[in-house]
Amino acid sequence: MEVRLGGAAAGVPARAYASVLQQVTFALEEIDRITHPMRATRPAWSVTRTDWTASSGPVVILTPDADPRRRSEEDISRPARALVDGVLTLSEVPEIPDGFSEGVIERIGNVRRQVDGRHRGLQAVTLISVNGARSIPAEVSEAVDRNARAAVTGTSYAYGSLVGTLDVISARRHKRRIGLLPDYGPAVSCNVDKLADDVVVGFFNKRVIVGGLLRRNSRGQVVRLDADHLELVPGLSPVRAADLIGALPDLGDGLSVSEYLARQRAR
Repeated sequence: MEVRLGGAAAGVPARAYASVLQQVTFALEEIDRITHPMRATRPAWSVTRTDWTASSGPVVILTPDADPRRRSEEDISRPARALVDGVLTLSEVPEIPDGFSEGVIERIGNVRRQVDGRHRGLQAVTLISVNGARSIPAEVSEAVDRNARAAVTGTSYAYGSLVGTLDVISARRHKRRIGLLPDYGPAVSCNVDKLADDVVVGFFNKRVIVGGLLRRNSRGQVVRLDADHLELVPGLSPVRAADLIGALPDLGDGLSVSEYLARQRAR
C-alpha cells in the first residue's frame, strides 16, 4: 500500500503524519478480518520505504508480512486493493463498499479530518495499491468523506433480524458492540446493551440470528442493529439411510427394487 501525504514545502505535521498511517493500518487490519474471518494468522503491516517528492510531499510504503505456507501473496494483498476500491466507490456513491464496515468508514473519516483539521501543512491523502500493477489513485477527498458519512447514516428503521457470524466484540465505547458478518451484505455493527454479557461472549465466532431494530442507509444497506435477541442458528441433524426406509411407500407403485430400477433405466 502506497500512502501519499500531500503537503506543503515546509513539511507535514508529525501528528497528522502518524495519525494517517495509524488509521490506514487499522482499516487494512479490519478489512482483513472481514474478508477472511476464519483466518488464524493476521499480517503485521510495516513501513518498508519512505520518500519525499517535491511535488507531493511524503510517500510511505506499507507492506504486510506473509507466511507463504498459510497465506499466499495474492491473498494477503486483498485488503489493500479492497481499501483503494472502497475509497474510489465512496468518491461516487454513499454506500458501504465491499469488505468495509462502519468501523472502516470511520477510519476513512478520521483520515479526512487530518486534512481538514488544524494541522496546517497536510493538504491531501491518496492511497494506491502497489501489488503487481499500480491501482488507480484513490484520494480521500471531501466527496469521499461526505459519502462515507451518508453511508453510515440511518434513513429508515424497521424491526428485523440478520443471520451471520459474530466476529468482533468491543466494550471500549459508551455502548457495547459486536461485529456481525452477515451471510449477505456488508459487516454490521450491533449494539448489544440489552443482552447479557455471557450470552454475547458465548456466541462469539458462531453463526447466529440477531434480532432488533435495523437501521438502513439510503441505499438500503443495513448500517447498524440495536439487538434485543440473539440465538444460535439451528443446526441440521444428520439423517441416516435407515431413517429414509419407508418414507415414500408409494414411490415404486408396488414394484420390487430391481423392477423399479429396470423401469427407470428404460426411460
